[in-house]
Amino acid sequence: MGSLVREEGHIYSLATSGDLLYTGSDRKNIRVWKTHKEFFGFKLNNSLSEDKSLLYSASWDKTMKVLRVSNSKFLESIHVHDNVVNAVVAKFDGLVFTGSADENVKIWWREM
Repeated sequence: MGSLVREEGHIYSLATSGDLLYTGSDRKNIRVWKTHKEFFGFKLNNSLSEDKSLLYSASWDKTMKVLRVSNSKFLESIHVHDNVVNAVVAKFDGLVFTGSADENVKIWWREM
């Protein structure tokens, strides 16, 4: 897991293009982060894993929820931030990014 930290206000959106990660905050800023890997193929807000087997969902209770798509079974609720989780995106190799009102973007890796 890792974090990208900068005083930006509450994080409300995430998007990617090539090797760039864009974050949007309540301070009317769009921050562009240069990554060391290529990040592409993300979906915004609720986000499906590349194989479409898992759905990740941002939550007001400071957690990220994980559900199995095939049977709609709730798998887990993971406490990921110190404030509301506003955005989540998933990447093909098990990486999941979360953005929060705690002004942080966190990077999670899910073992497959």
